[in-house]
Amino acid sequence: MNPFDLIKNFPIRYKLLFIYSSCFFVIMTLSSLIIFSIVKQNVQANIESELKNSTTAIHNTIKTAVSVSIKNRLRGVAEKNYEIIQRLYDHAHQGEISETEAKNRATDIILSQSIGISGYICILDGHGRVLKHPKKSLEGLDISDHRFVQEMIAIKNGYIEYEWQNPGDAYPRPKALYLTYFKPWNWMITVSSYRKEFLKLVDIDDFKEGILNLKFGKTGYSYVMDTKGNVIIHPELTGINVFTDKRFSGQFFREMLDKKNGKLEYAWKNPGETRYREKLVFFNYIPEYDWVVASSSYLDEIRSPLYAIKQIIILVGMAALVIFIPITVFLSDTITKPLHSLMEKFKEDIAGGFSNRSVEMESSDEVGQLAFYYNSFMDRLATYDRELLSEISER
Repeated sequence: MNPFDLIKNFPIRYKLLFIYSSCFFVIMTLSSLIIFSIVKQNVQANIESELKNSTTAIHNTIKTAVSVSIKNRLRGVAEKNYEIIQRLYDHAHQGEISETEAKNRATDIILSQSIGISGYICILDGHGRVLKHPKKSLEGLDISDHRFVQEMIAIKNGYIEYEWQNPGDAYPRPKALYLTYFKPWNWMITVSSYRKEFLKLVDIDDFKEGILNLKFGKTGYSYVMDTKGNVIIHPELTGINVFTDKRFSGQFFREMLDKKNGKLEYAWKNPGETRYREKLVFFNYIPEYDWVVASSSYLDEIRSPLYAIKQIIILVGMAALVIFIPITVFLSDTITKPLHSLMEKFKEDIAGGFSNRSVEMESSDEVGQLAFYYNSFMDRLATYDRELLSEISER
């Protein structure tokens, strides 16, 4: 049987209730889906933007912190050696030792030091000629044609980043130096290190706390690791290698470290937790240090506002339906009650003959007009009835 045929035979009240309720349900469902979809996209976009911006900020913070740390480290070494040279100069000036011996002692002390793995200290004169260098083949060379040396000559004291190729090196490598100028001997003391070795000079504690203090949602966090799987900074896993630690499969980390920049969704369980939870992570690569900086958050925490919104939509829909049904019943009664009254009048007229029974007009709408036409029709029938009876009696 066609369901519409069944509905067609329903009383008007139930037809109206069914039609209005169906329309209400469809409209509420579509509206809720649209609102929920828009809110979901906005919440997701806002969280992703926060994670992305935080990762970028951490990336820049680390680069700045490392740069400042290196600068301070090189400056500290340069200033310490300046103090040593100053003391030896004072001894020579006071006649305790000769100036030649003072310079030799200063040179021995300077060349005995190393900075990081292969960084070093060397001495140039104020015109850019190499006086003392760990590579003896460079001593005596005029390197003032190099731009960074010209900058050294100009500033005499300060920090410079440049590229340098020592004898035996296959290609120039990025370096940084801090120089101080000892005017009595016309010496520029330069303390330099290769950028790839900067991390050996960095105190990670300088920026570790700032990274660990970042939170996303209730328990989301940021972390740093290198491309070999060593965890540099993490709330729980600092110091481990995710590729050798048997607690982790390493698959997600391999994908992230191979990709180096971007975002991923993955399942994760911290030590001490009982179940895996889905996470979203944004990550950036710092090539100078071979580090990957990541910011992550759990998807259930990201979407928690959506669950609240979903419940609100359901409650509002149910409340609206509770209000809507009585209103629909009331409206249907304004139609069906006059119709029922009219039907009763018809039944009485059919059973008892035509009489001057009239239906009270309670409104001027279609139902009221129907009552008016009924009254007019019954008046006409009553008139015809009287006239017919009159004619019969006359015969």
